[in-house]
Amino acid sequence: MARLLAVLLLLSASVAEAEPPARVTADAFAAPPAATTARISPDGTRIAAVGSGKRSDYIFIVNPDAPSKVLRRINIGKTGLGDLTWANDDRLILSLYNEFKFFGLAIRTAKILVVDIASGEVRRLDDKAKGFTANEVIHVDPGGKSALVSGTEPKSKGASVKRIDLVSGAITPVQDSVAGVSGWFADEQGVVRGGLARDGYRWSIYYRTRPGDPLTKFQGKFNKSDEEIFEAVYFSPLGGETVIVSNHATGRFAAYRLDLKTVEPGALIFENPHGDIDEILRDPDTGRVVGIRYHDERWRTHFIDPDLARVQARLDKALPGADNLIINMSRKRDRFLIRSGRSDDPGVFYLLDGTKGAMKIIFAQYPDVPETSLSLTRQVSFRARDGLSIPAFLTLPKGRPNRSLPLIMLPHGGPFARDTTDYDPWLQFFVSRGYAVFQPQFRGTTGFGRQFVERGYGEWGRKMQDDLDDGLAWLVAQGTVDPKRVCIVGASYGGYAALWGAIRNPGLYRCAISWAGVTDLKMMLDYDRSLFAATRYYRDWRNHITGVNKKDNLADFSPLRQARLLRIPVLVGHGSKDKNVPVIQTEELVKALGKAGIAVETAYYPELAHSFYGTGDFADWLKRNEAFLAKHNPADLPSSAARP
Repeated sequence: MARLLAVLLLLSASVAEAEPPARVTADAFAAPPAATTARISPDGTRIAAVGSGKRSDYIFIVNPDAPSKVLRRINIGKTGLGDLTWANDDRLILSLYNEFKFFGLAIRTAKILVVDIASGEVRRLDDKAKGFTANEVIHVDPGGKSALVSGTEPKSKGASVKRIDLVSGAITPVQDSVAGVSGWFADEQGVVRGGLARDGYRWSIYYRTRPGDPLTKFQGKFNKSDEEIFEAVYFSPLGGETVIVSNHATGRFAAYRLDLKTVEPGALIFENPHGDIDEILRDPDTGRVVGIRYHDERWRTHFIDPDLARVQARLDKALPGADNLIINMSRKRDRFLIRSGRSDDPGVFYLLDGTKGAMKIIFAQYPDVPETSLSLTRQVSFRARDGLSIPAFLTLPKGRPNRSLPLIMLPHGGPFARDTTDYDPWLQFFVSRGYAVFQPQFRGTTGFGRQFVERGYGEWGRKMQDDLDDGLAWLVAQGTVDPKRVCIVGASYGGYAALWGAIRNPGLYRCAISWAGVTDLKMMLDYDRSLFAATRYYRDWRNHITGVNKKDNLADFSPLRQARLLRIPVLVGHGSKDKNVPVIQTEELVKALGKAGIAVETAYYPELAHSFYGTGDFADWLKRNEAFLAKHNPADLPSSAARP
């Protein structure tokens, strides 16, 4: 490890050398990453990664000792990737998903593909299945010859399990569906040992102590209401542990032991004192929890496994300030696939060879975007007008004094989501053009505990919007930004916030840009109700918008219904295939503005859905953003010439 540390320190020093800033083109910012998901094979001799092409995504295989040469490329079509797993050293399992409309409902279907590396053959497992919920591989036998797949068929009572031969495709039923069970757990020998069920707010576990035993149902008082959320269960028969993720104790999601007999939370395993945990990491052979991943001012991993903790500590020491993630490792734990990056580093995959004490670059995710042109995002906080502390992210442009800067206010989507310090091409594009970018994590943002989320219930267009305005006032008081040169920009809920900010507070913003923004809350609420089969999701989403006991007229806070009040320039964009926020939300706003005689710039993209990242149309959208800002809020406009 001493030799490894020396290599890492030298690598870190070379990355940190300063270079003159270069202007990156919109096309370079808009290009899809060279690789997203990546996994190293059990023997450590190959790496499989997912790339994106214009017409089809693809899997490509490289030898980590000679990564510049692609050994095989296999097209998988344009669809969502659920997971990528090595069944053995010569076979991959892919979980892909898609969505379609079925009697007004958005249905997610899944298919599982097996890829033989030597021949390049791609076969769909259980090709005749018509599962309506995402199928899940819950076990692969050590030789990679068969897999257990859990999924739900139409009209079934719950999830069932099949064993599928990865060579012949033969299917053997293993576990019948049980009412309410959404997922099953298997032990290291491929025996289904338990299932997780939910009835309203209440969780149950079905469990068999030994192979062949009948299932026993365990149900406790835990999760008696929505005041306690039992989010996930991780069951390891071989490791002899059951772990849950819950917010019952502090309102922050943390990892706890679970007593199967009472279905009650036990000892705390790990809690992030500043917010929620994000991901449980498990040993692929035993199923035991080895670590927990979370985010504060950057991504961090708390490893319970002492060997992995030592590797992580050395990585973080060698590459300080970066998000250094151990993606996966070889069976012998002698080779590790590492991803390192942060806001001003688009991301690099490394091979860490523990036996040689060396680390090498496998591939950069955005090779055409130089780090020297990017800016570091830092975490700050401010007080809202009611005294609530609001965390935020601030990114300042290079080569300019940090005073009286033009600003892009960039609220995130969701709204019950959050920003992180990951590389964001849209954000960095604005910063590269001379703008500071501010991202308040307004009340209702997830990741900071239940109480912070609940502060946002019923506050669409109200206190959630106040938080943005209060953040702007704080920046102005600091002298960081010029109050006369602020544009508000966002996507999805952020697009709503941008439009509502333009209507509600035209004196604060020179212009607004909305991508796929919600414009009519009632219309969106009705549409969202048709998307979810479970009543609880609709009720929660309704409460999030209107508040539990509030009866405000949603039209009062809908940009479409208040369009006549718009007084500043607006650019709106939308993908015609958007299933999250239908394009009619933008189309109706444009019609209303036209009837009111108010000009608006529009950009519709027939082939885009909700997201534009990594698509050819993204470059066009960036160029339209740049031209719009140059006209209405130019970065080089002196303060004296700004709009009064």
